Amino acid sequence: MHGGQVFIPGFGALVTPGAAPKSWAQGWVDFPMGKLFVSRGVGTSILPVRFNALPEYVILDLH
Repeated sequence: MHGGQVFIPGFGALVTPGAAPKSWAQGWVDFPMGKLFVSRGVGTSILPVRFNALPEYVILDLH
């Protein structure tokens, strides 16, 4: 999801790919089956632009 690539404070991700809601652009998402972590990633898609969506890679340590 790349954090939405363009993130406006107080509004959120300007555009998210597909039919995913903006709340799924980054971070933890709760589902009835459990939790999902969405990374902002390190790249871009469609346009080579990032604004207020700093790139990241994540290491999750599962126990």
